[in-house]
Amino acid sequence: MLVVAVSFLVCADSSRPFIWFFFWRVASGVAGGTIMTLAGPVVLAHVSESRRDFIGEMVLYGFTIGIVAAGALMPVVLQSSVELGWIVLGVLSLLTAATTWRMWPPRRRPQSWSSKNQSMRGSSACSTHW
Repeated sequence: MLVVAVSFLVCADSSRPFIWFFFWRVASGVAGGTIMTLAGPVVLAHVSESRRDFIGEMVLYGFTIGIVAAGALMPVVLQSSVELGWIVLGVLSLLTAATTWRMWPPRRRPQSWSSKNQSMRGSSACSTHW
């Protein structure tokens, strides 16, 4: 989340060469893709079975609201300047990171992860669990 926010902020400097933007946009794309890919499974691994459907939907709604809000806000901001657009995206990303940072599950694996992993080893039915 911080890589994405920093990449937006550093792209606000329009005096930099193209390779500067290329590097930071690739870093942001990889980080954003990782966030979108892993957020759901990481969060759902720490949620009780009875709440997984609801929480899974909330993860997707969060992504959707962010994308729609940025798509609606950016044309208005870009009328001022491109630099301001990068700064607004960076600040919003930093606020999102700061707001949600402590909501992420702890780094340790939940108990159910290791037991499921052990039972699935050697089984051809692994793909049905995904």
